[in-house]
Amino acid sequence: MLEKRLPYFVIGLAAGAGVLALVAPKSGRVYRGKKMLAKSGTKVRRSAADLLSRGKGSLKHVNVPFKGAMEAGRTAFSVH
Repeated sequence: MLEKRLPYFVIGLAAGAGVLALVAPKSGRVYRGKKMLAKSGTKVRRSAADLLSRGKGSLKHVNVPFKGAMEAGRTAFSVH
């Protein structure tokens, strides 16, 4: 039984290796892809850091009046 299936297995293995050889990317393309991905990652990190710093600045800008309002509320509540 195994002797009947072995040739089909070998043919399938050879066909798979042939398809893999045809569709595999060239090494130069992979290198360029990795390089482009690394640049994209750097851009995303820089954008995230910029957005985070702008958000912190906005939070500080809003936080000062909020603290004043909280103190006024505490003072008004403690008086009554």
